[in-house]
Amino acid sequence: MTTKEIEALVQARLGSFRVARAAKRFPSCYSKSETGCWIWLLSKSRLGYGQYWCNKKNVRAHRFSYELARGPIHPGMVVDHLCRVKHCVNPSHMEIVTNQENLLRGKRVKSCVHGHRAISHCPPCRREYTRARSAISNARKAKAKALTITGSGKARQAKAKASL
Repeated sequence: MTTKEIEALVQARLGSFRVARAAKRFPSCYSKSETGCWIWLLSKSRLGYGQYWCNKKNVRAHRFSYELARGPIHPGMVVDHLCRVKHCVNPSHMEIVTNQENLLRGKRVKSCVHGHRAISHCPPCRREYTRARSAISNARKAKAKALTITGSGKARQAKAKASL
């Protein structure tokens, strides 16, 4: 969006001077990715959604973006990220739905990034991660043990610290 488009939208929809300033700042707060997502760069909530300071309060960045581009969100409705990226603020990746519909859509994603069937904490991926971490830890322990056997005193300790 260009600055003129943003100003026109703000004047038509939001009116407030503070909101107008926030809308002007908004494009500098995200970066565009190859997937078309506008990735939020500023602070995020504990749940992973972008937060934006507007009109003396924190608002959800994706809701602000949607309202700026498409108009108000009716009470009882929520914004669904079609791209499934919580910190995406591209209004074309969002749709207004009921909370129930949003929850049903979220439950449809039942695989990890490797395609294993699981909602979260995929057991095969967790096992693979645990094995890799154990192998790294065991290698470090073996290396430290080998260094303690060879060498003596402070020189041995210095070698052990330097190699880890």
